[in-house]
Amino acid sequence: MTMHLITLRATGPRSPVPDPAAVTGLLWEAVRDTDHIEHLRIRASPGQLDLAVFLLAEHEAAALLTARALCARALHPTFTGWRLAA
Repeated sequence: MTMHLITLRATGPRSPVPDPAAVTGLLWEAVRDTDHIEHLRIRASPGQLDLAVFLLAEHEAAALLTARALCARALHPTFTGWRLAA
């Protein structure tokens, strides 16, 4: 397996701005052993969450699928109105 950096953006309500530490905690709670997540980094601004996910995977496409699935598990339903950008 190879280390990959996947960046994702979630968009949602402009207020309140989510606490990056709280979002990071939610993500770590949703991590499964099979995700092979090594590191998470979150930046929050009004209406936007930028996520950096470092993980081990066989190829980039698999890493992207894993990162998107992790975000879907972690952010729904706590972050109502938030969506991963395409």
